[in-house]
Amino acid sequence: MPKFIDFEKEYEARQEAWRNSPAGKKYAEADVKRRETVNVMWTDPKKPPFKGVVWNRRKKRWVWPEISPAARRKINERRREDRSRRRVWTDIESRIPPGWGAVVSCGLGWKDIILGLTRDLDRLWDGFAGHPGRDCWVPVQVKEKFGDLRFYTNPGFRLGPGDSKKLRGEADWRSHLQSLLINEAEGKSLHTCEQCGIDTAGVDRRSVGGWIGTVCPEHYQEWLTGRFREEKKRNPKARIESLMDETGLEALKKARKP
Repeated sequence: MPKFIDFEKEYEARQEAWRNSPAGKKYAEADVKRRETVNVMWTDPKKPPFKGVVWNRRKKRWVWPEISPAARRKINERRREDRSRRRVWTDIESRIPPGWGAVVSCGLGWKDIILGLTRDLDRLWDGFAGHPGRDCWVPVQVKEKFGDLRFYTNPGFRLGPGDSKKLRGEADWRSHLQSLLINEAEGKSLHTCEQCGIDTAGVDRRSVGGWIGTVCPEHYQEWLTGRFREEKKRNPKARIESLMDETGLEALKKARKP
């Protein structure tokens, strides 16, 4: 029978082996020295570690000053968005093995694609070697790259020399179907807005200042305007055309024609 993997135990064993190795011990010693250096840097009243920090007499260390109400509102908005993201991705992020970074790095517009794919893969593997589907595969990376979804997985089991040809054949055809399902989901993402999830006409892979994303026309304009505001702060002479892709430039030329 195949051996099913306890990824947490394997990760802890690797970490423990590394900590006991010469390289791990050397890193631990260097980390202690680094922490001591950082603590001295922030507690020396005569030398601020960074520009803009202020000395706190009660804490006897340098601290960052209180931020403005506008900046605080932006931080609170990001926190609310992060909480919303965590509620959506809780199940799949909890299944990513240690060491991979348990974060889904894409917009909520693709949630139906990703969660639907996860359910399909669980059903596909259900019953293999008498185990539930979620034990037979693990997601290791779920992210956006170059405007489309990337969904990477690892098997949750290892086949040994004593396993039958029938079992190996079953694992092979299920793995093949898994690849087809993943390819289908990644293809859907190319026609689905990463921000709002609509898949109507106009959703396409677009770029802003070299960054690529699959968005609807409305969210493309928001993305373009936001990036332009940031660029304008750095360079007052910046022009919005420098951030547009070919499709955006053609639409702008048509709009400017008399």
